Amino acid sequence: MSVISGGLSDAFRVTSETVPGFHHEHLPKHPHPPPQISFESPSDYDTNLEYPTPILYYSNLPRASSSVNVEPLTVDSIQIFAGQRYSFVLTADQPVSNYWIRTVANSGTTGFDNGINSAILRLDPTTNSTTSVIPMVETSLHPLVATPVPGTHEVGAADVALNFAITLNVTSFAFDVNCVSFVPPTVPVLLQILSGAHTAAELLPTGSVYILPPNLVIEISVPGGTPGAPHPFHLHGKRGQLDVIRDVVSTGPDTTDNTTIRFQTDNAGPWFLHCHIDFHLELGLAIVFAEDTDTIANSVQPSAWDILCPTYDALTSSQLGGER
Repeated sequence: MSVISGGLSDAFRVTSETVPGFHHEHLPKHPHPPPQISFESPSDYDTNLEYPTPILYYSNLPRASSSVNVEPLTVDSIQIFAGQRYSFVLTADQPVSNYWIRTVANSGTTGFDNGINSAILRLDPTTNSTTSVIPMVETSLHPLVATPVPGTHEVGAADVALNFAITLNVTSFAFDVNCVSFVPPTVPVLLQILSGAHTAAELLPTGSVYILPPNLVIEISVPGGTPGAPHPFHLHGKRGQLDVIRDVVSTGPDTTDNTTIRFQTDNAGPWFLHCHIDFHLELGLAIVFAEDTDTIANSVQPSAWDILCPTYDALTSSQLGGER
């Protein structure tokens, strides 16, 4: 499963304000003219969004989230975190004209000056920002096909329940998960297990590796409203049992929010759970689940693995992207 969702979110808007006769020469500082997408009215269009694109104007019907079909939901904005994707139906029911498609970025190069973060849906150089009145709320999405939660469908009925408290250590300027900041080990966790380390006390980084026995239902809860929230978390090797099965989900921006997921330990391996915002990961917002270490240790190792270390050691500094 992949769990809690990831990356900076940007906003993608199709605004219903128009400026007939807008031409590319209105954007002299932009290196390329904005891309154009043509639609006919009245019609419905099946459209797909991937990072970085969240907020849309016109009425939109999300129909699939990370390849899972969902019940139709009319919204006028969609926020998408890194690692997420949506398919939606855009209803072209506005007067035939030119419309801006604008990405509302939450960091980096923001704004729309000189055509930045903009494209054209058939257009206007002086459009005004529009406030969303019916934004899409992720928890309002429900799968068309029922996806039962693993184990007993009751609160607290999982075999193992884990709560991950996220804090920001202002002294070291690092994120902590249950008071521990993740520091990448010098030896990969998988190699540690294959070399004989089987317990949390033996595995590095200390305090960041959680041992999970096989064939159990695991429940993870992450409170919202933490520093830097919402955090889009991602768990490798699994698919989380959320309202919509996906591998990335937001923890929520408010202190009243709480994200809970379940998965089964049916895939032996060390699985990385981390924030999908890269610099949050750099600041230690991650842990490792070491699932079924006995099976890992007793597994047959492909002979091709034997050449990985010599191959890596032979790489030059420039090939590694910096100093060795």
